[in-house]
Amino acid sequence: MSDELEIPDLNNPNNELTDFSDIIPGYGEDFNPYDEFQTIDDTDYPLAHGQLLPHLAGKVAPDVIFQLGQGNFDALENIEDEVTRTWASRRIEELDNAGAWNKNCQSENDKSNDFDPFADTWGDGTY
Repeated sequence: MSDELEIPDLNNPNNELTDFSDIIPGYGEDFNPYDEFQTIDDTDYPLAHGQLLPHLAGKVAPDVIFQLGQGNFDALENIEDEVTRTWASRRIEELDNAGAWNKNCQSENDKSNDFDPFADTWGDGTY
């Protein structure tokens, strides 16, 4: 394969499907959305991602873990192993109860984040 990008023949007289994995690098490989971030802290919800990624990696596809970390609870349906799905469901419920997807738990990189880490967190003068 040369360094130049091959353009598939769209006028293929045999109506054959083109295997794009030979043409587009990475096509057909598993997509890992975490490759877009330098650290977990760069994600929108670092608390959720930080709890889910280390426990589900290797058992669940990275894109499913990412969806769960973003608060997409429907992604649980994509976990085939019942034990893993049950664990993830319980962990998501715990994270939801803890407010992992609330505005205050968003990443520092989110420009709409107005969470003040030095605020009176407990309302009793303690921090």
